[in-house]
Amino acid sequence: MYDFQRGVVSEEHFLTNLAKKLNRPNLKKPFWKEAFREVYREQNVVQSLARSLRKKGYLIGLITNTEMPARDFNLECNYDFFDARIFSCEEGVAKPEKRIYELMAKRLGVSNKELIIIDDKKENIEGAINAGAFGILYKNPQQLANELTLYGIPKFV
Repeated sequence: MYDFQRGVVSEEHFLTNLAKKLNRPNLKKPFWKEAFREVYREQNVVQSLARSLRKKGYLIGLITNTEMPARDFNLECNYDFFDARIFSCEEGVAKPEKRIYELMAKRLGVSNKELIIIDDKKENIEGAINAGAFGILYKNPQQLANELTLYGIPKFV
């Protein structure tokens, strides 16, 4: 899976290897994008936060460990609140690797110590901190709002 998310292998290659490992027949047609579309649920409160902060002048970036089909789906959503996007499958690097956070800082034109990384996985927050950024482990919108105030960012909820 990791090589698929880093863009090292194609969906077809990933599915062929998965079928072999599971001793199952190989799938004839790629399905990752359609599967992603079925399980994806927008986080309206988080999107509202991103839009609100961007209107107030904060730079908003997206770092996601994802595969090309899911990246394509994300781009089709036309989210208008990102100043920079990093998809692991395009960059060949994934969270929690230090380099992915450094890349985001560069794309936003800020230093690592100006980044606040919000993620729902502890290891990704640890990776951000190791890269010199700040990190908030996301649990729910209210908790996020409270923790952002510690960085001088006004409450949004």
